[in-house]
Amino acid sequence: MTATDPSNPLLVRQGLPDYGAIRPEHVAPAIEQTLATQRAQIARLDAAEQFEFSGALDLEYVQTVVQRVWGPVLHLNAVVSTPALRDAYNDGLQQITDFWIEVGQNERLYRGFEYIKRRGEIPTAPGRKLVDNALRDFRLAGVDLDGPRRQRFGAVSRDLAAAQARFEQNLMDATDAFRRPVSDEAELAGMPPLIIERAREAAESEGSSG
Repeated sequence: MTATDPSNPLLVRQGLPDYGAIRPEHVAPAIEQTLATQRAQIARLDAAEQFEFSGALDLEYVQTVVQRVWGPVLHLNAVVSTPALRDAYNDGLQQITDFWIEVGQNERLYRGFEYIKRRGEIPTAPGRKLVDNALRDFRLAGVDLDGPRRQRFGAVSRDLAAAQARFEQNLMDATDAFRRPVSDEAELAGMPPLIIERAREAAESEGSSG
C-alpha cells in the first residue's frame, strides 16, 4: 500500500482522517511504511554536511506525518476498542515508541539543532520556538545521557508506554463491564431524558427492568 493508496485510509494525507473506514488490518502496513519512509528522511538529515534550519522544518514534518498515521489509531483504540484493534494498537505502540526513542536520542540531530541555535540566524519567533522546543524534547528523551544510562532510559520508556496502555485498556474494560440496576427513576433526577431513555433501552436489551 502506498501513501496514495485509498485502500488504506491511514495513508491518505489529504483532509480529515476517515475514521469510519479505518480497520485493524490497516494499522500494521500503514505504520511499517510510514516509519520506513520517515527513517529514510532522518538518515538524509543525518548525512547532511551542515545542519540548516530547513532540516529542523523537515524533522517537524517527519513527526507530523507519523502523528497523522498514529493519531487516529490512538483515538479509535480509546473510544471504539475491539480485540482486533487492541492487538493492532499494542503492536503498533511498540514500533512507534521505538521510533520516538530513536529520534529523541539522535545525538547528531541534537547537535544540529544546537548549531543552528548558536548561529542565531533563525528569522522568526515561531522558528526560534520550534528549535527551543526540539532541544528541550531531545534532552527530555535522554540524549545527553551516557551510553548505558541512555539505553536504560529507552528501556524504561518502552516499559512505561506498555504499562500505560495496559492501564488504559483495563480502565476501558472495567467501564464497559460496570452495571448498576436502578428501579426507582427518582434516583436519576437531573439526568437528561435522552440519557435516561438510553439507559432504559440498555436494560431492556439485557432482559432487565428499570
